[in-house]
Amino acid sequence: MRVKNIIIRITFGLVVLFILSFPGWAETESNKHQCKWEPVNPNEITNILAMIADRTKKNHNKINTWQGKTETVTVSWEKDNEILREQFRNEKVIPDEIKKYQEFTREFAVDVNNGLLYDHHCPNDLFEVTDVKTEEEIQLKSGMAMDNGTYILTPDYHLNYYKFNFVYDKNKNKSITHTAVKYPRSEDEKGDLTCGSGNKMYPIYNPLENFKPSGDYPWEELEKYAAYIDRVGLTSTLAGYTMEVKVEKCDFGDVEKYRVTLPSVASGGPKVYISSAMVYSSNAGFNVVSSSFTVNNILIENQEWDYELINGVYLPVKITKNSFDRKNGDLNKKSTSTFTEQKVNHPINEEVFTYKSLGLQEGEIIEDKIDNKVYIYKNKGELIELEKESFFADDPNKPEQKE
Repeated sequence: MRVKNIIIRITFGLVVLFILSFPGWAETESNKHQCKWEPVNPNEITNILAMIADRTKKNHNKINTWQGKTETVTVSWEKDNEILREQFRNEKVIPDEIKKYQEFTREFAVDVNNGLLYDHHCPNDLFEVTDVKTEEEIQLKSGMAMDNGTYILTPDYHLNYYKFNFVYDKNKNKSITHTAVKYPRSEDEKGDLTCGSGNKMYPIYNPLENFKPSGDYPWEELEKYAAYIDRVGLTSTLAGYTMEVKVEKCDFGDVEKYRVTLPSVASGGPKVYISSAMVYSSNAGFNVVSSSFTVNNILIENQEWDYELINGVYLPVKITKNSFDRKNGDLNKKSTSTFTEQKVNHPINEEVFTYKSLGLQEGEIIEDKIDNKVYIYKNKGELIELEKESFFADDPNKPEQKE
């Protein structure tokens, strides 16, 4: 059986002492041949980094509007997790390891100049759990939550409309629809095209984040890196480790590629040696086209990005990511996201960033926490104000009134 699980992002709890981390993507071209990497002249490294930073920034700044879809497939392998404990708590035999298979679709739109985001996220199919050893499908005995929602961000507010379906097996589903809620944004947030999970706000997907998967945008990180080299050189010592920065070049026909290897040391427990290797390609506007991340020489993550030049802008068309166990290096998760129906710098209907694109059903509710009002959705688009007291009269979560 297949159900879409709520995806939880897991980040490494590492405080990096040597502040050098870069995003990574890869193009299809990069996997069609083996590069012969040659070290570049050390005196040219900062100039090369400045060139890459300039090219990536110019490509990014061409984006005024961007809309499209992503189709994502995720497969993960898990041991001793919540699903196993919950599904088999009364069973004598528990699978040693399970495999989860998920599919979901996302529709997105961003208007950079006006600070607008639209994100619709829904499951494509059911969620499948199998016993790795027997390869048999596991029938869920308790409900798995599936997220299906639409989220809109403007400079003034954040609008949430989300549903959760609880799926037990192929013939038993229960859908719970949450009321749409309109939240105000603080003055500090109004110029930012991101939104965290605080104040009951769902983290909204911003496609521009695909250009900075590890934190800052590439040009910001590269500028930090160049400044570090100017200050301490290409080789230094930190926490007992030799920190050698490498930049190599590969020419293949008309394509130039640069591989930048960044050492660092992280704390937050025992100190560990970290190495990040990024490949930047002229065939993708010098965006990062592949990345790998190791801890104590164990590969824990790699990524690849394919690009396409659309209306003069390099945009990702496919992103693949593999995550590995930090202790033994075993693959524990892989995902592939394919971008379709992309349009860049085309006008976007202004209704996309309003309640009219939420997908509300007749009779559903919008709670406006800015104006402190409640509305009901009627006549395929009309909002009719309700008396808030009557709306919450039957709310089981409303606190009891004491006489």
